[in-house]
Amino acid sequence: MLKERCKDKGIKLNPNKASEKQEEVTFMGHSISAKGVQPDTSKIEAILKMPAPQDIHNVRRFCGMVQYLAKFRSPTPFARADKERHTVSME
Repeated sequence: MLKERCKDKGIKLNPNKASEKQEEVTFMGHSISAKGVQPDTSKIEAILKMPAPQDIHNVRRFCGMVQYLAKFRSPTPFARADKERHTVSME
């Protein structure tokens, strides 16, 4: 089905890179399956292992790293704190 649709739309697939009948694929930091689109667990684990930000520069860096989760969660308290210039506690 996918091959025919790609052919109809003029999209060429590289047989060395394309695989069929996958139950789940990871693409651009997201896991795509029959359940829908979810964040890639390896990306979440990497974020959880990061040290706590100690200054506004590191808070902004952290917010950038979690930005791709925005469609899965409400805005982070870090982003609100940066916008409103509030203090954030990592405790």
